[in-house]
Amino acid sequence: MKKSLKKRVALGAYNFGLNILSRTPLVKKKLFRKYLGKYAYRTDPAYDKDVYERYSEMLAKHQIVYKDKIIMDVGSGDNYYHAYFFIKNGAKKFILCEPFADYLLDSVVLEKRGEILLGKKKFQEDRSVFENISVVSDHLEKLKHLDDSSVDIIISTSVFEHIDNVEKCIKECQRVLKSGGVMIHQIDIRDHADFEEPFNYLGYSSWNWRWLRTNSFVYTNRRRSKDFLDSLRRNKFTILQAEEDRQAFGAVKINREFGDYTQDELEVIRLLFVAKKN
Repeated sequence: MKKSLKKRVALGAYNFGLNILSRTPLVKKKLFRKYLGKYAYRTDPAYDKDVYERYSEMLAKHQIVYKDKIIMDVGSGDNYYHAYFFIKNGAKKFILCEPFADYLLDSVVLEKRGEILLGKKKFQEDRSVFENISVVSDHLEKLKHLDDSSVDIIISTSVFEHIDNVEKCIKECQRVLKSGGVMIHQIDIRDHADFEEPFNYLGYSSWNWRWLRTNSFVYTNRRRSKDFLDSLRRNKFTILQAEEDRQAFGAVKINREFGDYTQDELEVIRLLFVAKKN
């Protein structure tokens, strides 16, 4: 714990300074372009294809047809090739919802990546496919660019663990989903400061944790699988599938604030769920 605490304090101090510097849009854009933008044209088609195949298989498992449907990936990051596969195979529209889209997924980046992935000739042939992929820079707690009942399917990969107000986010997803719409989310519930010690962050009090998580880019909310599933039920979702991966605690000391959870609930390190709006 002492080693982990030192690592967190150092990371928190560094990121506090970085966040202060990045207050203005101009400085923020320069920082993104310098530190993240150098990877702007980097792409991993194998990963994105795997994302597409994984989610399309889960939809098929529950007899959910995505042809002529509108799909949204919340917290999409700088990945978007899976959107190409969905559109190419019949989806009507694909929305990439990413708070930092202005820096990670602008039109220049998207076009350049499309040419790298497909080649210039193929990209020109499939330009109409990419025209059905749109980007919005909304934060997930307030999807201000999305109308009520405007989306058929919402997906995400390792996003919900980074959201501060999960309840508000699920309410927003419920709002923008059409009646009978579906969500598929994979949530990584480990301590992101050290994946080899996935439960270390459960040793801190809420006050200490809020002080230590200065950097919003790596913030993790410490919510357990049970919390996510309970929130879905409160917001009128039917859970069609819930898969959990677990890992034994070992010698980790758990803060008393987590005393209402069973050991089985605390040991979940990954949740994958499919839920349908009632």
